[in-house]
Amino acid sequence: MTNVGDTVTLTIPVINESADVKANLSAAVENNNEEYFNVAAEPTVETLNANNATTTVTVTVSVVKVPKVANQNGTFTVTLTADPVD
Repeated sequence: MTNVGDTVTLTIPVINESADVKANLSAAVENNNEEYFNVAAEPTVETLNANNATTTVTVTVSVVKVPKVANQNGTFTVTLTADPVD
């Protein structure tokens, strides 16, 4: 990733193993280098059904500024929260 607009996408599978409880999903991102990288995380669905229902969370990292030095690094943390729904 060396040019503005270069993008990497990661798809993470999510399974709700509860037999009877749905879950509202949300994803929060921490990015320690917003000057050079944009990071976004989005669950495919907002509510995940029970009984081994599956979905994905898509994480996208893109370059927003051309690095002045080789190997510009960033640390990104994605926190997925599943809140129970009756």
